[in-house]
Amino acid sequence: MKYLKSNFYLFSFLIALLLVNNCSAQSISLQKKTKPANTQNLEVPKIYVGDGKFSQKRIFRSAESTKEKQITGLYVGATDREKVTNILATNDKKAFILGFDGNVKKEFSLRFKYYSTNPKVEADKITYAKVKDIDGEGNVEILGNTVLISAVFDLQGNIVWKYKGGKEYGNFYDVLVKDLDEYGKDEIITITDKQIEVFDAEGESKWLKKLPVAESKKYSFSDYYAHIADFTGDEKKEILVGNTVFDNKGNIVAENKVSKFVGFLDGKDGKPLLGKFENGQLIFSDIEGNVKEKYNSPLSDLKRRSLLPNANGFGMTEAKFLRAKLQNKTDENLLVLATAFDQEIYQRFHILYIYDANGKVIYMETLKSLRSLIAALPSDDGTEKLLLSTDGKLNLYSIK
Repeated sequence: MKYLKSNFYLFSFLIALLLVNNCSAQSISLQKKTKPANTQNLEVPKIYVGDGKFSQKRIFRSAESTKEKQITGLYVGATDREKVTNILATNDKKAFILGFDGNVKKEFSLRFKYYSTNPKVEADKITYAKVKDIDGEGNVEILGNTVLISAVFDLQGNIVWKYKGGKEYGNFYDVLVKDLDEYGKDEIITITDKQIEVFDAEGESKWLKKLPVAESKKYSFSDYYAHIADFTGDEKKEILVGNTVFDNKGNIVAENKVSKFVGFLDGKDGKPLLGKFENGQLIFSDIEGNVKEKYNSPLSDLKRRSLLPNANGFGMTEAKFLRAKLQNKTDENLLVLATAFDQEIYQRFHILYIYDANGKVIYMETLKSLRSLIAALPSDDGTEKLLLSTDGKLNLYSIK
């Protein structure tokens, strides 16, 4: 029995080593040894590539207990009529206006004062937030969302508009803010698992449509990912939800043209692209499926390093894409924050990729965090720095 057990561990180690070597052969060599994951704790190495290229500095922590205080929203830009660029970060109950050094300029509560009858549903905790000057008056508003409520807060924490979901309307998946009809004021676009509804800047409903995917019994998170752009080439903004395109009046203008994707990126020509991970690559295509950009993405198709019979691997479920000038003031880097989900142990983690102007990976890091966000912070010399949230902290990445 001891002989069999020792050989089993040896065989597991050899399989893990083989997979890591296969991954490194794709384009780059891993700089740190990997450890096999087990069913109790997802042990992934931190920095694979680029150790020494970037310096990291923690500039802010949203709470002493980071487990319950994930950063749910991250914004860099002017927050009021004075047009001073600040950092605005939110957690599940508060908002913080910060200087570039992370010092708190202002802090206020975001309270819904709503409680679900279901004790398992934390209807008063913000799960994600977006920041925009919705009414066009010069001060930004915070669009905070729980699983059941979407609300707009001013910079004093007062609720100026609220929309309640629930059994009849569905649970919130996404909320967008954009001037759809180009009349000069933004619309609020709410997307639940049942419908899409568009409101004007004052909170009045303009139109509501049922989502085709709501009738399906087989769907994934990507069926509810939404983006606003000119997808049909008519120089008007449309709303893409999953694989359905609505015009600004709620009419379906395209359907079933889009394969599964994980996020959106504005192409180098300004046109919207859909990103997906496939065979160790990150591929960006237009809505017609034409490939426009392609990047190597090591680890994106790495299977779970264990011998369990029902292992499904690490599913890449979502990604945030951002272009920023990290290395110099002329060339843009592509920043990718991919969300991976281990279906076997029900655990989430993230992979950060940074590409140079030629599409080469110059930095790659795995993050054991329930939620991470990225933004670009401008510098005086015309370059930018990466601002990344992880486990309730804000970290600033600077090129060395």
